[in-house]
Amino acid sequence: MSNNIGPNFNPGFSGGSSQPPPATTSPAPAPSVPTTPSLPSIASLQTNRPAWLASPGAGASAGTSPAPAVARGGRKFKGAGLTLNVSPTVVSGGVDMAKLRLVSNGSTHFHGSRSGSLITFHESTREDLRGSLLPMGALIDAGAAVFTGERGNSFDADGLNRNNLSVVDEHNVIEAINYAGDTSLARKSPVLSAASNSSNETPEVAAFHANARAAMDLLAASPDMLALVNEGFPVIYGLTPDQDNLQAASSAIKGEVGVPGGVTRENIKAIFVPADKVAVVQSLVGEAIHVAAISTFKS
Repeated sequence: MSNNIGPNFNPGFSGGSSQPPPATTSPAPAPSVPTTPSLPSIASLQTNRPAWLASPGAGASAGTSPAPAVARGGRKFKGAGLTLNVSPTVVSGGVDMAKLRLVSNGSTHFHGSRSGSLITFHESTREDLRGSLLPMGALIDAGAAVFTGERGNSFDADGLNRNNLSVVDEHNVIEAINYAGDTSLARKSPVLSAASNSSNETPEVAAFHANARAAMDLLAASPDMLALVNEGFPVIYGLTPDQDNLQAASSAIKGEVGVPGGVTRENIKAIFVPADKVAVVQSLVGEAIHVAAISTFKS
């Protein structure tokens, strides 16, 4: 019920012709009601969004201050313009996925090894094998010299590494890093392994070690390559295997799968080594393969 009453209202007036008519007054103005701030239309935002966001107080009504910025869990909300301040995705071991993708030259999978494996790029390696990463069975069959790699189950007919190259995807690259750094697994040379002096080694294993010893003698003429074999520093290979042909593995290594037959040089997209070894490894493998320090993709 309205209480907007004119200034000449007479509370004793009861009507009748003998009384003067009530004074005529203009209606009182309607009360002031706050108006809803007008907002840009969707069409306007679509065509003028950059200018609108750049204007002072974007998203606030005229005469008001822009909404204060509120930080929540690393995100900054500022008025109608949304600014995200999100840390890069990091997986276990301090691997920065954004950095890894930037430097891995399109690699989808990674193989951890030791520097002895780099002999695959050396001229002493058979031309048909040069530049490839092959499973142990293929290397044994080829009579190749092998200076690194796990040999625990590589000689077993049903062992994963007998016919497959072990790899992990980018989300489990820390497993490849850890493997390459564990000399109890990725030993620097079969010549130095306990099995090389075993009296009960099979003829296959004996031939395997004999090939390595003979190759070590030949490498005496290549001091740089001999140093790579003897130093045994960690090496991470970035690869692009056929993802439709990967073999599942029952393994303690998270995310490990097998690449049947290994990979050729064309599938090796990047090699990661300690920073002080980048130059010598790049010189060995050539410019077609990107070589970088392991630290480049650490957070």
